[in-house]
Amino acid sequence: MSGFIDAMIPDLTLTLIVGIGGIIGWYIKSQSEGLREQRIRLLDTKRKVYMDILSPYIRFFALLARKEKKKAQESLLSSIMTEEYRKTAFELALISSDSIVSTHNDLWQCMFNLESKQGENEELLLLFGELLRQVRMSLRLKKTKLDKFDMLAWMINDIYKYK
Repeated sequence: MSGFIDAMIPDLTLTLIVGIGGIIGWYIKSQSEGLREQRIRLLDTKRKVYMDILSPYIRFFALLARKEKKKAQESLLSSIMTEEYRKTAFELALISSDSIVSTHNDLWQCMFNLESKQGENEELLLLFGELLRQVRMSLRLKKTKLDKFDMLAWMINDIYKYK
């Protein structure tokens, strides 16, 4: 009888090792899948927040392109002064990188100084380009070689003259 038990021990040991290894492998896989799903949800949330934050500025620059400066400023101010926009800006501050929050804050301050500045809105435009670049980097394109001017070229024909 003792010979039978001695013969079974290696088989039981191997079975236990394989079983424990399988359980550990399953646990690691389920944890990594959970983390992956969380990252995807966060990325989707970031995309939505970024679009909600950027939309009033996109509308502003579209109106400026049509030479409707007064309407552009009114549209931008009325959009960003809403409670909904403020909540989105708060969410941006919670989920975004320091550089995005800082650039958005600079853009915000510059926008409120628009009326006191005459002429072109160069500073606002360049801050918007920088915010676009920071958002791009945040959305898994950290090694982008594009600068703030490249980010604005799609909407301004002569952007490189400001470089």
